[in-house]
Amino acid sequence: AQKNWNPKGKPWESKGKPQWNNSAQTHSSSTGQEAVKPQCKVCSKYHFGECRYKGKPKCYNCDRFGHLARECTAEKAVQKANCASQMEVSGNLFYANCATTDSKPNGDWYIDSSCSNHMTGNMDLLVGVRTNVAGKVQMPTGALVNVAGMGSLVIDTTKGRKYIREVMYLPGLKENLLSVGQIDEHGYCLVFGDG
Repeated sequence: AQKNWNPKGKPWESKGKPQWNNSAQTHSSSTGQEAVKPQCKVCSKYHFGECRYKGKPKCYNCDRFGHLARECTAEKAVQKANCASQMEVSGNLFYANCATTDSKPNGDWYIDSSCSNHMTGNMDLLVGVRTNVAGKVQMPTGALVNVAGMGSLVIDTTKGRKYIREVMYLPGLKENLLSVGQIDEHGYCLVFGDG
């Protein structure tokens, strides 16, 4: 208790140094852990304060900051099978679907701006599936479908594995959907252009 008091009996005051107030990020436990650093939305690392990479371009080839993919000197890694992969595709794409006759969902994923959460009908694409989640999703037809689980999608990139968290498992869903809003919420960014 003596460490927090100066000789005149008053608490020590900060001399212009920033005070970190992470009351929402702090918790006490029996292990003695005092504070948890928040995850940065720019670099996805855990630290306090402003990110040193904020405002710097990020390379989509090597996943590092400071340059763009067209200026990258790193080699492109060979993509592995049996997992979602990054592909660079040129051309125009338009996707619309009214009905489908396929009974089993495939491994293709569609970026959906009207979808509130990531979702799939194929549990084999997910890792760490939790079945104790409860909820319902309203389909475009108006029908309510129960959420049967939630897990993570594994994507192998040139910089290592990335995990898309909070992917809902909805049995019977024919398409695999990535939510634009949820991608942004988790600190990733989507770039649309040249159209």
